[in-house]
Amino acid sequence: MNTTMTMARGAALVAMLMVAAGCSGGGQNTGWCSASTCAGCCNGEVCEGGTEPTACGTNGAACTNCASCTAGVCDVGGTGGGAGVGGGMGATCVAPLVACGTECVDTRSDPNHCGTCTSVCTSGCSNSACSTLPTDCTATPCPSLGYYCDLGSKQCKQGCVLDTQCSGPLNKCDTATRTCGCQTASCGAASYCTAARTCAAGCEQSGQCSGQTNTCNVSTHACVCSANSCPAGSFCGANGACATGCAANTQCTAANENVCNTSSHACQCNAGFHKCGTACVSNTSINSCGNSCTPCAAPPAHAAAACTGGACGFTCDDGYFKLGSACFLKATVNQTSNSSYEINCAIDSGGDTLCSKYIGNPTPDLVTLAASYNVICATSKNGAVLCAGPDNLAGELGLGQTVTASSSFQPLMGMPATMVKVAHAEHRGFALSATGELYRWGMGWQTNSGSNPWAVQPAQTPIAWGTGFKDFGLGEQYVCVILAASPEFVRCTGGYSGSGGSYTTKFFDAPAGVTLEKVAYGYTHGCAIDTLGKVYCWGRATGGQLGYASTSVSDLPMTVVPNFPPAGRKAIAIATNSFTNSCALLDDGRLFCWGAMGAGNVATPTPTHVRTSETFTNISNNREKMCPSGAFSCFDP
Repeated sequence: MNTTMTMARGAALVAMLMVAAGCSGGGQNTGWCSASTCAGCCNGEVCEGGTEPTACGTNGAACTNCASCTAGVCDVGGTGGGAGVGGGMGATCVAPLVACGTECVDTRSDPNHCGTCTSVCTSGCSNSACSTLPTDCTATPCPSLGYYCDLGSKQCKQGCVLDTQCSGPLNKCDTATRTCGCQTASCGAASYCTAARTCAAGCEQSGQCSGQTNTCNVSTHACVCSANSCPAGSFCGANGACATGCAANTQCTAANENVCNTSSHACQCNAGFHKCGTACVSNTSINSCGNSCTPCAAPPAHAAAACTGGACGFTCDDGYFKLGSACFLKATVNQTSNSSYEINCAIDSGGDTLCSKYIGNPTPDLVTLAASYNVICATSKNGAVLCAGPDNLAGELGLGQTVTASSSFQPLMGMPATMVKVAHAEHRGFALSATGELYRWGMGWQTNSGSNPWAVQPAQTPIAWGTGFKDFGLGEQYVCVILAASPEFVRCTGGYSGSGGSYTTKFFDAPAGVTLEKVAYGYTHGCAIDTLGKVYCWGRATGGQLGYASTSVSDLPMTVVPNFPPAGRKAIAIATNSFTNSCALLDDGRLFCWGAMGAGNVATPTPTHVRTSETFTNISNNREKMCPSGAFSCFDP
C-alpha cells in the first residue's frame, strides 16, 4: 500500500473525531481511491460499497459508488449514515477540528484538507502546510502534529501515541486506536465527553450546572434541579424541572396550613382545620364548624352560638338554661323545685314553668313550685293549684282515681281561686289559700280518725282540712301549722303512713313574746321565722340541724338559732329537708344552711353561707335537697 493510502487511512482516523456524521453508505470502507486511479471517486475519498481497484491494491474491482464529488465530498449511492465519514450534511465539530462539508477534519495535519478544506497534499501535511514525510521514520522523525512512527513499516502514519499530540477538548490519546479524543472535563462548560470520546452538548458533573438546575444527571447528561434548588412555593419534579408546589412541610408556611402532601405536592391544612377558599379554618369555629364553610346560624335569644363535635349549636347565657331550641331564664323572682326522680322544673321571671323532662314546656303563669318523688305541683297567678308527674298511685296528683299520670300541669278542683302556697311530701299534698284555708290530697296518716279534727285520711282529690291558718310546713310524717289566732306556737300532726296507722299531734311553743310568721318541717325537725326575721328550730338535733350543738335523738323545744341572722339582716324564707338540713334565705339574697353538710355529712350547727357567688329570692326543698330560686337543679348542702 502506497504513501497516499497511508495518509488516507490517517485521515480516516481523524474522521472518527467528528461530532456529526460524514458521508456513509451501504458497504464497508475497504480502501481508498483517487480520481486518477478510480473513475467516479473523489480524490482521496473512501471507496464505498466496492473493493479496492488494482491501482489501489489487490482484487482489481472498480469503485462505482461515488457518483460525484462536490467540494471535496463524495456523494455516494448508498443509504443510511453512521459514525465515520460520509452520510449527513453539515458537520458540527469541536476545535481543533473544523467542518469540511459533513466531515470534521484537522486541517493542521490532514493531507486531504491541509490548511483548508480544498487543499490536498500529495504527501503529508504538517502545521497546515503540505510537507514531505520521511520514508524511514526511525531515521527521520515524523512531524509531531498528527503523525506517529509505525515501527513495523517505518512509515509516518496519521494518528497519535502521546497526549501531547492532542490538543483542545480532544486532548487524550487513545493508543489502541491512535486517535485523539476527549476526557472528563475537557469538553467545556456546556458539553460532556461521550463514550465514543467525542464532545456533545450536556453535562457530566454538577459543577457544570447552576441556578435551579444545579445537579447533573449523569444518565441523561442534563442539568436538573435538586431538593433544595427550587424557589419558595415550588418543588423538584420527576422531570428534573422546578414546578409549583411543595416537597416538605417546611415549605408550607400559611396560617394553619403547614402540612405538605407529597403525592399531590400541595400544602394542606393542619389537623383540626379545613380549607375554605384560600384559608385553612378551624373545625371548631362557629364560622366554619365541622367541615363547613358557612357560619353557624344565629343562636336564639340569651344564647351564644357554639360548635361542638363538629355540629353547630348554642350555649345559653349565664342565668338561662337550654330546653330544645331555646334558652329560658332560670327562676330569679320565684323558685325552683326538683322531684326525687330528677324532674327539674324552674319558673322564669315571666311565670313560665320549664321542666327538664316528662312535663311539656312551657306552662305559663305559675308562681310557686313544690315536689316529692314523681310529683311537681305549683300555684298560678290566678290562685289555682296545678300538679303534674308520672305517678298517681295514692292520689298524689289530686286529679282523681281515673288519672294515672299527667305530663302537663292540670288544675286541681274543689279549692278556691285564692291559693298562695303548695307543698308535697310522701305521696300527699297540702295547699293554703290567702284567707287561711288549708286543703289536702293523696295518702293519709290514718283511715279511722273518728271525730279527731286533725285526722288525715286518704283523698284522691283535694278536701278542706281546716281554716284560720297563717302558714304550714309539710314533711314526710307531719304537717306543721301556724294558726293565725295563735302565732306563738306550732302545731304538728301526723304519724306513720298507711292504712290503720297511728297519728299524733304535737305542740311546739315559741319563746315568750315571739310571733311566728313562717314554718317548714322535714322528717324529725322543723324551723320557723318570726315577724322580726329571726329563726327558731325544734325536734331532733343529731346532725346540727337545729342551729346549735346537740346530739339529742328526742324532740327538743323550739329554740332561737344563736347569732343568726347577721346583724342588720332578716330571714325571709325557710326550708328543711327530710334528712338533717336546714336553710334560710336572707333579705339580701344570701343563702345560709346548717346541719349535716358536705360530702361527708359533717354535723355543722353554725349557719354557713353557701353558693357564695349567687343570690336568690326564694327557697324550697324536696325530700333530700334544697332548691333555691335561680338554680335549675337542687343541691345537697
